[in-house]
Amino acid sequence: MAQRTSLSTSLSQKQTTRISPIQIQVVKMIQASTLEFEEKVKQQIEENPALVDGSTMEMDEDGNEDFGRTANPDFDDYTSQGLAGRVIGGEDEGSSREISIEETSYAKDDYDDYSYDYKSKGEEDNGVERYEAPVIQRVSLHDSLTEQMESQIYDEIDHKIATYIIGTIDYDGYFKRDLSDPERDAEKELKFAETRKRTLQSVRDQLGFKEALYVSQEDVERVLKIIQSLDPPGVGARDLQECLLLQIRRKESTSLSRIATNILESHYEDFMNRHYNKLGDRLGITLDKVNEIYDFIGKLNPKPGESESESKMMYIVPDFILTVENEEIIIQLNRRNMPEVRVSKRYLKMVDDLEAETSKEKKSERKQQELNGLKTYVEDARSLVSAIKQRQTTLLNTMSCIARRQRDFFLSQGDETTILPMILQDVAQEIEMDISTVSRVTNSKYVQTDFGIFPLRFFFSEAIETENGKLVSNTVVKSLLEDLISEEDKHSPLSDDDITNRLHEKGFHIARRTVAKYRESMNIPVARLRKRL
Repeated sequence: MAQRTSLSTSLSQKQTTRISPIQIQVVKMIQASTLEFEEKVKQQIEENPALVDGSTMEMDEDGNEDFGRTANPDFDDYTSQGLAGRVIGGEDEGSSREISIEETSYAKDDYDDYSYDYKSKGEEDNGVERYEAPVIQRVSLHDSLTEQMESQIYDEIDHKIATYIIGTIDYDGYFKRDLSDPERDAEKELKFAETRKRTLQSVRDQLGFKEALYVSQEDVERVLKIIQSLDPPGVGARDLQECLLLQIRRKESTSLSRIATNILESHYEDFMNRHYNKLGDRLGITLDKVNEIYDFIGKLNPKPGESESESKMMYIVPDFILTVENEEIIIQLNRRNMPEVRVSKRYLKMVDDLEAETSKEKKSERKQQELNGLKTYVEDARSLVSAIKQRQTTLLNTMSCIARRQRDFFLSQGDETTILPMILQDVAQEIEMDISTVSRVTNSKYVQTDFGIFPLRFFFSEAIETENGKLVSNTVVKSLLEDLISEEDKHSPLSDDDITNRLHEKGFHIARRTVAKYRESMNIPVARLRKRL
């Protein structure tokens, strides 16, 4: 007998959170850097005909020039024009006032280097001088090497070898291959020369397998030497030892360079381990001479490709401009942050006219489709305007909170010992926003001051309790650590235990492993490698 099954239905209620399209757009706008934000807005203006730049003019039906619907200054659904900045008063004031656009003009006179006008073609300057940011052309390391190689190698096979080698050079400028040799891990004392031979053999095998190009190992080495003769000096090296040697050989031959070459070629391990006495005895030179050689080699570039690498370059455009006047902190959004985007008056009128036509007469499918299309453009334009204004408000609220909490730092013109401990949660609670929003605002954002440009993340740090119970920022501890190391006896540098004891004497009771963590985060080597003669 077949078994019966019964089906039942039930109703239940549950709450789910869904992010609206406008919220998603706001989040993306907040997270974007100044340059990314500028590109997004420019793209939207190009794609949406219902969006116009505030600096461009439209013509009404009578042929008169019109800048969009701005007759009512409170009618802000149609323009992204918003607040330019905030003024943080003294501690006794406990409040901040907002600065209008007219009052600040985005600090245009003082920061023309960051200004940008979306000027339409044919628009006249009317005698007003305009400034544009310079266009910087960047050439990647690989493009630079390829261009240089073209004028040095003409043989077709050599050209293919060179192209392959250049393609494997990493961003630091090194030519490395995954040798994929099972015996390699077991050879703990593999010599550099043997490693380089295997690298050449690996390239030879790869060319044969992928390009059906069968060449000798000597051919690969000959082409590699040509690449190593290109700029920057040291590029194409297979390890640090070869990189340093390539750079020394480019320099004028002197007694110092010849001794340095000898050390790198024949006593590399002693050099890396800083065995000063052993090097002096083996080469028959004084310790002062050994120290001079270390200074000579220390001026070489261990990462020759880094300065040429496109991915390593970072061009900072500050998101905020902070100045101090009469104990007041003035915060302004960078003018590039605030393109004045408007909803086209012409498109608004077209929507009104079509709605009036379709209400009076029978709606045709064509008319309805046209109306729906125009409405979509207008709604998208309004959404963008709203997202821009929310971005401005959120950025200003966050930066204003940071300025209030780190007021002493800005008034002291950058004294790091005045920085107070602060975490993202502190700012999120004060401005009543989610911590994820504050994280997005502070990520990849910068503030320009009279004493330097700082990433917003710089102002966030953990708290460390002193012996008197006072909480200070770990930035203060890092600053003290850096001072201790800069003032130490280079002949007998401080160990992590020594630094820990010194900090204890100053009232900072932290563990040795914490000192080591801070030292490593500041790229300061251990005591053994800081030792000098």
